[in-house]
Amino acid sequence: MFRPSLTSVLSVAFLAYMANSLWTIAMLFVAPDCDPASAPAGTCLTSDLSRDPARRILLFSAVKTRPELDRDLTFLGHLDVRDPESETEATVKVPLPKKVRNNGTLHLAVFSAPLDAKEDPEIRWLSMISSPEATYTMVPLTQHHVREAETFNLLGDKEMTPEEKARKEKEAEAKKKKGTLDDDRPVTHLRSSVTVSMMSDEVRMPTNEVPPELYHLMRKSPKDAGRYLPVVYVDELSLRLRDLRVVNATDEHGEVLFKYRPISYGKLRMFLQFTAALSSMRGLGFTAKDTDEVKGIFADTNLALLLVTFAVSAVHLLFDFLAFKNDVSFWRGKRTMEGLSTTTVLWRAFSQTVVFLYLLDENTSLLVLGPSGVAALIEMWKVTKALKVEVSWSGGIKVGGAGEKTDSEKSTDEFDANAMK
Repeated sequence: MFRPSLTSVLSVAFLAYMANSLWTIAMLFVAPDCDPASAPAGTCLTSDLSRDPARRILLFSAVKTRPELDRDLTFLGHLDVRDPESETEATVKVPLPKKVRNNGTLHLAVFSAPLDAKEDPEIRWLSMISSPEATYTMVPLTQHHVREAETFNLLGDKEMTPEEKARKEKEAEAKKKKGTLDDDRPVTHLRSSVTVSMMSDEVRMPTNEVPPELYHLMRKSPKDAGRYLPVVYVDELSLRLRDLRVVNATDEHGEVLFKYRPISYGKLRMFLQFTAALSSMRGLGFTAKDTDEVKGIFADTNLALLLVTFAVSAVHLLFDFLAFKNDVSFWRGKRTMEGLSTTTVLWRAFSQTVVFLYLLDENTSLLVLGPSGVAALIEMWKVTKALKVEVSWSGGIKVGGAGEKTDSEKSTDEFDANAMK
């Protein structure tokens, strides 16, 4: 009767787990479907973009988390999106209230309303956001972060005289003594780049199959219960620490680049789930820098390339495990060094250790560092087998083991010495 080995069982289980993970990610891009003609009234939702794709995105700042009156909002600008698949951007000057300059928080309110080219948004914005067909979302526009240390290029600035360089050095030293430099207290930073997206896919979905991560972003059309208004989303994954600009007490305005980028149904679902996962990481004690590095994986890498890298890395880990397993099995059963080069074993242990230490010094990813470290340990263990190292409480460490080398081992050593000349 055939009985699979433990290695085969573990390998199949690992591949099944990775296949299930890839399948789960792939299913995020498969939208539910329904036929409004055959479905009962109000049970099949259709995107309102199929009726009117042109939208106007209105941007506001607010000090309050939940603005109640129009005076709580400050109009910043607008982005006209005539085609949901197009891209546009605009640089806006954001007023910084005194409360924000005193280490407060500023929020961004993003409204999406039907586009009417005849109306001036700077004058008619209140009626636009009051429209029953308007949707909105709100996110922080500022973030509290530790101020980065100020630096002075004292050696590379050719236009600075020696007296000016000395003065700059004294000012920097004075600031350090006063504690105004390298302050460990988080201060308000303004996000200099914000990406606003709108789901461009005209997805039809049953009311009982709305994905939970999209539920809080969807609004039904007041004119038609079978339609939902365009889904607006502020891309949190693209908000990186490198885009933060410190808000000083004397700053009355700050510049923010607002970009509109379309987003697909599947990508929106995946980004929302990743954003929720990052929030959980912060709850577990991960720092802002840690989560920012994770954001870079998704924000700075093509999605298709990321998935291919994920699959290849998983298979590579499996092959590493099988190679280590076979190597250990071979050497564990060896009793003599007949036909094996001791010099090569020593050289491989040395070179693998050097490679591991180099990767460790370079702060390489654990995906590469882990297998390299395991390989270095295995090579060290093989050296103890090759030199017949014995460790005991009474005799300590003994190299060479008990007994003399066999004739075959002596012949192998001769061939090894001639080959290394």
